[in-house]
Amino acid sequence: PVTLDTRQMPEEHTVNARLREVRSSLVMHLHTTLSTSPRYIVLAALHHARHRGRPPTLASLLQMPAFALLGCVCRRALAKLVLSEHLYAVQSMRERGMPRSWRVCRFCQRRQDVEDEEHVLFRCKAPALQELRLRMIARMSTRAANAEGLFLTMRDRPWAYVDFLGDRPELLGMFADLVLATYSLCADTPAVSISSEDALRDLAPLY
Repeated sequence: PVTLDTRQMPEEHTVNARLREVRSSLVMHLHTTLSTSPRYIVLAALHHARHRGRPPTLASLLQMPAFALLGCVCRRALAKLVLSEHLYAVQSMRERGMPRSWRVCRFCQRRQDVEDEEHVLFRCKAPALQELRLRMIARMSTRAANAEGLFLTMRDRPWAYVDFLGDRPELLGMFADLVLATYSLCADTPAVSISSEDALRDLAPLY
């Protein structure tokens, strides 16, 4: 909060000082909202990977060296990923008020496997998604040595991996193609409908 003494007419320097405080307060509020909101998990993770110890800004992420060199379709796909404006159940089911544990992956349909960004892009063992990842790695292998080893090594730190790609436009574009392909799969595959804890327990257990 920014306080202003209304008992007397403020002088110009006082008004200017308060305006600076208001701007600072708004920036801090936005920073806190983006950093703590469950919706913007990818945004917060990428900020942590790329800007440790510095206040995050969306512009700084979308101005990664490789991002500006991508085509419009790829840039849009990555922007939707960062802003959680996609069809993954973690977001689409959130808008319907469904508990997070009920937003089960439509591809593997495994109990407790929430269909979020990290699961779909890096972890899900459904054949369709595994095939997309293998195709991406095969393409990357033509441009970078040990692309498969790098992906497997950094799979437990997926957003650090994406940050690594952020300086390599030829590789980031291939990752963007993977993201686009998962969007298409989501559009063509109905989401899992869970209506009770009993229905959730009826699903297959974890791998």
